[in-house]
Amino acid sequence: MDVTRGGLKPATITNTINNDVVKFMFNPYEFTLTKANKWTEDPKVGRNVPKVEFDSGGAVTLKLTLHFDTQDTGADVRAFTDPLWKMMMVADETMNDTTNKSQPPPVEFKYNAIYFKSDHHQLVAEVHPVQREGGAVALFGGYFTQAIR
Repeated sequence: MDVTRGGLKPATITNTINNDVVKFMFNPYEFTLTKANKWTEDPKVGRNVPKVEFDSGGAVTLKLTLHFDTQDTGADVRAFTDPLWKMMMVADETMNDTTNKSQPPPVEFKYNAIYFKSDHHQLVAEVHPVQREGGAVALFGGYFTQAIR
């Protein structure tokens, strides 16, 4: 899956610990980048608004939906989606020698000039089985949170 007939290049999500890569065609209708800052409010008696003071900046979050469709081939959609689930699991390679605790691996999302490295991510799957052909359509909602260092 290097380039489609229409010239689209695949996007990738990469496990940065073991370099496992999930490639997929990505021609988004939309995706969302959000960032929130934390402010501390100090209510003042007799005032319409509280005094606010900047506390800290929040991480940037990339939200997107991925569609995996195997209706045309009847293939098991999990062949394409299981690698994403694997990236959500604790990786032995991330073991902290002091605490003996591990965590899921950081991942990278790449699409053309968009690059997003994430230390925390969330994955939500919505699967629509197609009974007559054996295939399925899986909609994955991805939330990738990037800590700006």
